Amino acid sequence: MANLSSMYLFADDSKCSKIVESFDDCDTLQEELNSIYQWSVNSRLSFNLEKSSLITFCSKRHSPLVSSYYINGQTIPRKSIIRDLGVIFESDLSWSKHIDSIVAKSYQSIGLLRRAFPVSTPIKTKKLLFLSLVIPKLTYCSPIWRPNLIKDITTLERVQRRATKYILNDYSSDYKSRLISLQILPL
Repeated sequence: MANLSSMYLFADDSKCSKIVESFDDCDTLQEELNSIYQWSVNSRLSFNLEKSSLITFCSKRHSPLVSSYYINGQTIPRKSIIRDLGVIFESDLSWSKHIDSIVAKSYQSIGLLRRAFPVSTPIKTKKLLFLSLVIPKLTYCSPIWRPNLIKDITTLERVQRRATKYILNDYSSDYKSRLISLQILPL
């Protein structure tokens, strides 16, 4: 395993990655996968092929070099989307599905807060609940998936727009005024 391009381990999860620019790179990656499998056999560890997957990351401007890869003679299933430690990765390097997912979870949390804490709840309490229960969903691992498309930024910001109306019970002031009043930064 010493000549692997990159190997990442977390608990019982392992990942192998390699920049593939030629068919020789494809062959090298397969050899590395064979070495990993042999190491697992020698160490009496097993790979669960049902939990294994393959994803090729490539921008929309380039065509990926696609090859099949195998573990113990069985094809590793190829996916266009994978979830890793709560972050959704797309093969085209877009983050829209991840953003849609965290926005949906954030709206669920805001709905729960609205049902559990009526408008008469003190502003300070609602703000604290929002900062504790919703913002972490919106910012978890954000240095990895930081949005760069206006539509994604707008989608994320819409959550906070709605929440500031609820927190202040103010549906007439503009968003910037609500942020200033609550001393919250835009996302």
